Amino acid sequence: MMKIDQLISDIGYAKHMIETPDMGGGNTGRAIRALRFALKAAVAIQNEAQSVCHWKPEMMSDEDEAWRSDCGEVWSFFEGDPADNDVKFCQGCGRRVEIQPVKQSVDK
Repeated sequence: MMKIDQLISDIGYAKHMIETPDMGGGNTGRAIRALRFALKAAVAIQNEAQSVCHWKPEMMSDEDEAWRSDCGEVWSFFEGDPADNDVKFCQGCGRRVEIQPVKQSVDK
């Protein structure tokens, strides 16, 4: 969340520098620098959003199944799995969720 706060702050500062009359103090240069910082923050936010948090099934008891995430959280549902509950993003880290397949045991 801090990256978003920084992005908003940088854009606000650039807006202020653009709207403030430049009395030879270099407001245009300050605005350009602030916009560069804002662009870097936006790229970082986009890259983070594009990354994936893998969720793996884990049996908690004979009937209860939970899902362990890459970010260290454990999630469970009253009914169904993450796909049944329309989970798209991890509630722990905010990254896109990718479900790891359940490994089937082979009986001989």
